[in-house]
Order: sequence, then structure tokens, then C-alpha cells
Amino acid sequence: MSEFSERLKINEKISNCILNSSKYLYSWYEGSAQCGKSVAAAISLSLIIENSSKEDKLFLALGYTNTSAKNNIFDCGGFGVKSYFGSKCKSGKYEGADCLKIKTRTGMKYLVAFGTSTKTSNNAWHGWRVSGAIFDEIDRACQSSIDEIMQRITAVKDPHVIITQNPNDPNLPIYSWLEDLQEKKLVYYEHFTLDDNPGLNENKIKEIKERYDPESIFFKRFVLGERIVADNLIYNIRDYNIIETFDPNDYINYIIVCDQGETVSSSAFILMALRKNFLGVDILKNYKHRNADKPNNPAFKFAKDYADDLALFCFDCIELMNGVFPSFVYIDRSESFYRECVSSFQKKILNYSLLKYAIKKDIAERVKEGINLLYRGKLRFYKECVDVITDFKSAQFDPKESNKGIITRLKVYNSAGHGDNLDAVEYGFSHYIKELFRVELKGGEF
Repeated sequence: MSEFSERLKINEKISNCILNSSKYLYSWYEGSAQCGKSVAAAISLSLIIENSSKEDKLFLALGYTNTSAKNNIFDCGGFGVKSYFGSKCKSGKYEGADCLKIKTRTGMKYLVAFGTSTKTSNNAWHGWRVSGAIFDEIDRACQSSIDEIMQRITAVKDPHVIITQNPNDPNLPIYSWLEDLQEKKLVYYEHFTLDDNPGLNENKIKEIKERYDPESIFFKRFVLGERIVADNLIYNIRDYNIIETFDPNDYINYIIVCDQGETVSSSAFILMALRKNFLGVDILKNYKHRNADKPNNPAFKFAKDYADDLALFCFDCIELMNGVFPSFVYIDRSESFYRECVSSFQKKILNYSLLKYAIKKDIAERVKEGINLLYRGKLRFYKECVDVITDFKSAQFDPKESNKGIITRLKVYNSAGHGDNLDAVEYGFSHYIKELFRVELKGGEF
């Protein structure tokens, strides 16, 4: 315990959590990612296990999945239950499930890990006599597991349940339950922000904060730990994000990104160039075509037509960039479209080895990166790329997903297509993300 104590910097909030966790049936720690709430939860339950009576032998570590339970509770970045108990704790199995076997002064205790992501997850521990538990990210758990844990602790003399939660839509039912527990004085509640992280120094916290637009939903949720409804426009396009002119010689290299559409969708191509000194990326040219709804319509294009258009767009970009070829030409993943592009490139004597499938991160992660890059002036648009600018200015959060606690972009199917320009730009800065952060890392390296 001494080595563990030396590594851990106990701040006031974590200290309050530890002192109060054994006084209440429920302890509820809500806050941003990387705020220290999981550390507080792991230590709180460790002390409860350490001081438990001889009869109290079984405890649960509940996460969204079995893996997340072990990562966030057993390990917790070196500050979890395993580190707290050290040599007194060994990994093992309890009735076939992953567990920690913990030697205490009142006997052997078992902390068993389970996921709670499905309606039947609780079947694995149904009927067990549980003395205590951690419920990691309870807002993501199925209600059946929440109900089951409340049933399991009824026969225990002095049970304790530690709950952690990322901030979410304040209208979710989980908050009604929290309010009910607070009214009945059954819960100790603590709110965490990024500043409360015991493992980060002031400089690291400052560095993380600077990656966010302070006016964005992501700053409010992931730094301040506020409960937010994602029901408004996503991007804030400022004056410094629009450039009036540009010089091709001011760029290190560039890529072309194609988000090809199907049926009644639209297709978008962009030229994205990396500025010297890794200062950011600029969108310098774009193509957009709204496909017609019927093949016999003159405005309808097949995959072959879009492949031909992409090849011509590449030649236009090469001319625009003073004869310099793109580093890559990214397309959305489609084997049939890739074959059409290879054929078109060959016919026009263009190197088809430039063709690559786009890097497609989770859309919520792409949105967060886009907001941050715009705020810091690392994503800019040439003024004539009107279609791209318009798509960014009109992009909205998905209210249906927000109701589930998920922050993601709405896919709008209307006369404007469904955000193809947004996808293309996001694929582009995913390619350049290391370069965009290069100058911020020590020594200019990454």
C-alpha cells in the first residue's frame, strides 16, 4: 500500500469520496473523461472490501463490457484495485468468470468482472449474494442489470454500491433515479472535472484543454463535465477559417479525397493541402454533384462517370498546384468503385497506385477533431469552396442519438445530399492528424 500511496496524489475530491463511500448505500461520481472519478471509485471499493466483515465475500466490478470493467476497475491506469492490494491480490476465476482474489484480514474476497451491455447480462450473476459493487459508466448499462444489483444487495447488512458516470443528456431516466436517491439521502454525490485528475500535472491538463474549442459541446462535456444536450449546430466557422487567396508554394504536400455517392446521393471531391511548418490544412478546391433519382435522367451518373470525374479533378488539382502530384487519392471503401477508378486513371495515364481507401474513424471522434481544428485555425477553406463551407456551417448534431447519450453528426438526406463534403474533409484531416499535432509535441517530434 505504501508504494501505491507514493504514486497517487490524493486531492480533496478523491479524499471526500474515500471518506464518505462507506457511509452511504450509493456513492455516485460523475464527471468528464480523464477526471479521476474512476480512481476515486476503485480506491473507495478497495477500502470497502478491505474493511468488510467475514460474511461479506463477493463483490462485483460491472462495466459496459467485461473488458472495460477490468480496464477501468481492476487496472485503472495503475491506480485500480490490483495496485491497491498489490501482492495480496491475484487474478483468477469465480464460477467461470474473471475475478480478483483478494486476501484480507477477514478472509478471502472475490471481485468478479461482468459486462452490462445487454438485457440478459445480469443472468450471469442472478441470485448471487453481493456485498458491494462498482458500476462503471452506469448510464450505458441496461436497466435489467441496474435492477438486479438493487435486488442482490437487499440481503446484505451493510452493502455499498459505487457508481461512475460520464455526463450525459440531463433528460435521461438515470438522473431521475439519482434525484430520488438524493431526496432519500441514500447517495453521496461528487462531480469531477479534468482539473481533478490526480495523475496529470498542471501543464498536461493545460495542454489537453487547449485542444478544445472552449465554446464547444465537447469542452463542456469532456473538460468541465457538464450535462449537455447535443441539439444545435456543430461547427463554428470563424473569419480566420476562410482564406481569400493562397500560394501553392506555401504547402508541403496535398491529398485528394473522394466521398462517392450512390443512387440519389451526392458525391464530393476535395483538395486538402498541408501548410508549411505543419500549421494546418487548407481546402483549396472542391467538386460536388447531386445525383438524379432515375438512370434515364441526364443528371444521373454511374460509378464509371464519377471515376472519370475524379481523374479529371486530379488533373485540375495538379495544374492548380504548379504540376505537383497529390500524395494520395482517397476514396470511400468500395471495390467496384475502386476498379472503375483504376480503369479511368489508366485511360488518362494517371498513376492509379495513388488510390487508397479513406481512413474512417468513428464519426463522433471526427466531429470532435474537426471542432478543435477549426477553433485553433488548423482547418481553413478557400473562399471559393462554397459547397464545403455551406456543409460545415449547416452541420447539426443528431438529436435522436443525443437522447441515447451519444454525440454524433446528423446524416441529412435532402436536396443537399447527406454531408458528403463533411465526410471527405474529415477523412482528409484523419490522414494528416499526426502532422497537425507535430509542432505541439516536445522537440517538434511525434
